[in-house]
Amino acid sequence: PMRSDDKAEAERNHELVRYVFPKGKSLDGLTQADLDSAFSNINSYVRRSKGDKTPFELAEAKFGRGFCEALRIRKVDKKKVRLLAAI
Repeated sequence: PMRSDDKAEAERNHELVRYVFPKGKSLDGLTQADLDSAFSNINSYVRRSKGDKTPFELAEAKFGRGFCEALRIRKVDKKKVRLLAAI
């Protein structure tokens, strides 16, 4: 579990998180709404490795909409996903 190649499923998410929140940049000043938006976009990004589905779609199918709502993650239309650096 300490090797990144043992966690291939999570590595793409880590790459996208670091793209949106570059290492070394302060997260001070970010609001919960900023984080919710960023992670909603990350989890609405289509993954070829997931059969062209998004992590949001897979989580919603497996755990239900209430699970995603509890995490404050919302579905972003695939054509509107933005992975711009938040800071």
